Amino acid sequence: MDPRSGSEAKVKRIPSAWDKMQNTKDLGAVKLQDYAAIFLAGGHGTMWDFPNHPVLSALVSQAIATNRPVGAVCHGPAGLLGATAPDGKPLVAGRKVNSFTNAEERAAGMTTVVPFLLEDRLRQAGGQFESGGVFQRFMVEDRGLITGQNPASADAVAQRMVDLLKDRVAH
Repeated sequence: MDPRSGSEAKVKRIPSAWDKMQNTKDLGAVKLQDYAAIFLAGGHGTMWDFPNHPVLSALVSQAIATNRPVGAVCHGPAGLLGATAPDGKPLVAGRKVNSFTNAEERAAGMTTVVPFLLEDRLRQAGGQFESGGVFQRFMVEDRGLITGQNPASADAVAQRMVDLLKDRVAH
C-alpha cells in the first residue's frame, strides 16, 4: 500500500476490497493469450511496484507487439517504463504519452514522497509527453497505447479501450 492509502486496518474496513487484495492472481501466472488488453490502474503505490517489474514489463511489451491495447491512468504509466518496443527501444520512445504530471504531484504534496516524478521519467525514456490542465481530464493515444493523466481521465481511457476492442470484434 502506498503511504497515503492508510494503514492495513483502514483498508480492512472494506472487507470486499481486502479480500480481493489478498486473492490477487500472481502476475507470473498471467498468460497474455488469455487477455485482449492490459489496463494499468494508477495510485501512488504503482510508483514502487510497477517500474521495471520484469514480468509486467514483458507482458506490456508482448501486448503492444501483438496489437493488444495497453491503457494506463494516473501513476499506472509507471508500468510502461520497463517495457520495450519490438525494436528493443523503450516502449514510450517516440510515442505520445501522458501520466500524473509534475505539477499535479506538487499540488498533491507528493514530490518528496514518490521515488521519482513520473512525467520526468517518461520524458527521459523518449516519450512525447502531452498534458492537460492540473487535475483536468486528459488522455492521449498512440499506436495502441492509451494513457490518461489522472483519476478524472480513467473513464476516457477505459472507454477508448472498449471502443478499440469492439472495433476488433466487428472486423
